[in-house]
Amino acid sequence: MHIRFDVANTSDIDGKEVCQVYLQLFGDSVVHRRRKLFAFKKIYIPAKTTVTAEFSITYADLGFVSPISPAVNVIIGDSGHDYLSARVSFNKNQD
Repeated sequence: MHIRFDVANTSDIDGKEVCQVYLQLFGDSVVHRRRKLFAFKKIYIPAKTTVTAEFSITYADLGFVSPISPAVNVIIGDSGHDYLSARVSFNKNQD
């Protein structure tokens, strides 16, 4: 699965942002952390522009996913409260 999202810098000053991808397991009887940091990347964003951040997730990356309930919540954003999320189901025969 490929994740792409735009990050905008609306200020008059060039800046950097740390984009983060978190995963959260669904439907397993084992208690997991609220969300697990999967990947992060610092990107440079010139003033008044938008850039695209990209990440890839393969089934092999999801070693903690239960074969009984292979669904995860993919959360993108920063470490604060500014984020987007989507529920995704994986089939181990697909990458």
